[in-house]
Amino acid sequence: MKLFDTILLSLIVFLFVVGVHQTFVAGFVQSYWIYMIMLSLLYWFQLRKKPKKEADEPIKKPLKSVKNKNAKRK
Repeated sequence: MKLFDTILLSLIVFLFVVGVHQTFVAGFVQSYWIYMIMLSLLYWFQLRKKPKKEADEPIKKPLKSVKNKNAKRK
């Protein structure tokens, strides 16, 4: 995980804690915007992680069976 990803994840957790606190203090309606920012950052974090997973996995080519090769030669 890179530094930016770590900071982004920490900001998401921080906003969640602040949102829960503000929900108890002021109500959900007053803290709704905090949850929306948190969810937007969480979605962005997931989008940033997805291409990295695909790039890390090796490309698997299907193996051709020996029987099919022999059948084409005959």
